[in-house]
Amino acid sequence: MIPIASSDCDAITTSIEDWIAQIQDSGAESPSLFRFFDGPDDAVAFMSGTPSPTKRQKKAHGDLADPDTTPRMPPGLAAHGFAHSFADDTTNETISTSDAASVSNGSSRRTGSISPKKRETALRLAVERPLHRDNIANFAEPTQLMVDLASLGSGPLIPAVVKISSQDCMKRDSGWAHPPQDSWFRHSLDNTPEDDGDGNQLYVYRRLKTVRKNSIRCKAQMEHEAGWNDGVHAPLLEIALDDELGITYRNITACRVLSPFRDPDPFLTDAKVDYAVFLDPTEGDSTLAASVRAYCEPNPRERVVCHVQLPDNAPTPAVIPIETKSANADGVLGPVQLATWTRAQFRLLASFPSAAALPIIPVIFVHGANWRVDFAQQTHQKQVCLLVLPDPAEAC
Repeated sequence: MIPIASSDCDAITTSIEDWIAQIQDSGAESPSLFRFFDGPDDAVAFMSGTPSPTKRQKKAHGDLADPDTTPRMPPGLAAHGFAHSFADDTTNETISTSDAASVSNGSSRRTGSISPKKRETALRLAVERPLHRDNIANFAEPTQLMVDLASLGSGPLIPAVVKISSQDCMKRDSGWAHPPQDSWFRHSLDNTPEDDGDGNQLYVYRRLKTVRKNSIRCKAQMEHEAGWNDGVHAPLLEIALDDELGITYRNITACRVLSPFRDPDPFLTDAKVDYAVFLDPTEGDSTLAASVRAYCEPNPRERVVCHVQLPDNAPTPAVIPIETKSANADGVLGPVQLATWTRAQFRLLASFPSAAALPIIPVIFVHGANWRVDFAQQTHQKQVCLLVLPDPAEAC
């Protein structure tokens, strides 16, 4: 360290004071060059004065801006403590305060979407395909798929070979407080080894252990939705659909609903979900592939089999929407997004030349580590009914 003498400090102080005095003298001759602000309000008023010609031109063309871009909080509002607006990561719409919209536009036109609860109300009061939610227990004639999915939570899921091959490992992983139960394991109907083999089942078990660790970590770190998707939700979908022929999943966070299938209500115009399960018809003797090709070939621009804009325009029908939220997120918005997205799906299905009734569609909402399957049905009165599985915790 270089020592500084007291005489040097005095010289530096004197030179700084002389420099300030020179600026004050020049400011007296030219008041516009130097100005003190009494407080933050005065400073904001000064900075928001007459804009330059370039800024005036941008302001004049403000109404021509892309409506799908994320609105920004005006600096004046941020300085006065207004809450920032938040972009909804699963829709093209944005959520912002009405005050921010009115000040930034200078008009009463809203730039943001309504709250999830108000959108739920708009869905229930919609003129076309109004939404109705009901307990699945009130549905008199469930399909076999509904019964199978509803019983997943209480039925055996783990192949018995995993218990036999890694019993000690499972006991160690589960801990003394939650030892493995016989009811967890499923046996093949004819008591033969699993088709996938012992090695593959153990590999899947190790992958699921990693997903479980990621789930615990995401919850402890209050991870955002993207972190949950990368470490938990996408790996689970990959494991579940890895060996399923003709079925795939895709991340469709950035895929909009095609305009012919959007709701005319401006509050319900568009919705996005995080993932969807698709039918992936293979060429050759696939009946579905032949049907899709025969339907689309006369007019590929008009005839589509998927109601969202996929990047590659693949002719793969979307069958199951999946919306995910982090564990600390509000659980209201996800089901609302699924309902809006599913209504658009029913518009597409209704456009197909088929006399059969529209199918019952599973819809999946993932809230942190909790997966819930509901079922959507369009009634004869063109009402979209969501059959909701009751929460076991609420039933107790």
